[in-house]
Amino acid sequence: MKLKSVELQNFRGFKTLELSLPDAQTLIFIGGNGAGKTSLLQAIGMMLSWLPARIRSEKSSGNKMDDTDIFNDESSAFIGLCLTHDGQDVLWSRVKKRLGRTGSEKSVMDDMSALALHFRQRLTENRDTALPLVAYYPVNRSVTEAKLEPKSKRYNQLDAFSNAFTKASSFNNFFEWFRNREDLENEQRLKLKDFDYQDHQLMSVRAAITAFLPELSGLRIDREEHKPRLLAEKAGKTIVINQLSDGEKCLLALVGDLARRLALANPAGQKPLKGEGIILIDEIELHLHPRWQRNIVPGLEKTFPNCQFVITTHSPQVLGDAKNAAVYALNIHEHPPIFSLAETVYGRDASDLLEEVMDASSRTLLAKSS
Repeated sequence: MKLKSVELQNFRGFKTLELSLPDAQTLIFIGGNGAGKTSLLQAIGMMLSWLPARIRSEKSSGNKMDDTDIFNDESSAFIGLCLTHDGQDVLWSRVKKRLGRTGSEKSVMDDMSALALHFRQRLTENRDTALPLVAYYPVNRSVTEAKLEPKSKRYNQLDAFSNAFTKASSFNNFFEWFRNREDLENEQRLKLKDFDYQDHQLMSVRAAITAFLPELSGLRIDREEHKPRLLAEKAGKTIVINQLSDGEKCLLALVGDLARRLALANPAGQKPLKGEGIILIDEIELHLHPRWQRNIVPGLEKTFPNCQFVITTHSPQVLGDAKNAAVYALNIHEHPPIFSLAETVYGRDASDLLEEVMDASSRTLLAKSS
């Protein structure tokens, strides 16, 4: 499953945007503050949110536009999205009309509703049917504390989409799921009398985290204290996850949560990290050291090979190591508001990317003294 095209009309700062997308695993949008990167990502997220909603129920709704999403004093706003799935194009659109205004535009949801029906039918026939993952990680994502209170819950594929399109990500669902799943793993060890037994969903999450943070190992719950703690081994020492830096915690939680969602969406698969999906990440470099910024896109593409990543960034380090990505520059104040960067960005020096691609000086220019 991959995005094929996006169209916006009178949406927020965009008067008109028509974008046909290549068959690339990663799409990167760059631009200055206020250029429209987050608005574009949120528009795509609004549309994708309708798929899991309609898989749950044919009458359920995804995220909707409101009057503040309509450009200036226009009467309506329009978002159109096309994706490909199993070689077929799936096209749908949403229209938001301002109260008290008229217009002939209508939302068209037939293709998307038919795709959702297809997955509901497959779930009816086989409760372990794999589902494609769609999720949006906003810029407001943080890890304040790993909450590990036990919750007796039976998870299914639809839980992969829980809180997948919110305005802020706390990652609490990841930590709760990890605790629940490890409890099940321990029960199986006792039942099978095999203390080397590992739950395949937890194995996939641990493998994904190790791929990005190889210095961490042995991720587990400590139940001996009065309050459960998430522990790991680092540099030969046992540490509490809350003691990690913000960058380490955010990367662990982002990668762990994505792996968790894929594990839930692919319950029967022994390799859930190979599940397919479309993942949106705003300001992917958030809290990351420049060295990690260089590794983030290649790492995501390698660890989750069948997911498409749609990301925004201000980082020349991210651009310089995105070998196969399609890169677009956004500016809602220009016409057209988006253009493809035909020149290759992979391997270019960070200073060069700042100067020639990101329209920023590589160093502060000091004013001459009088």
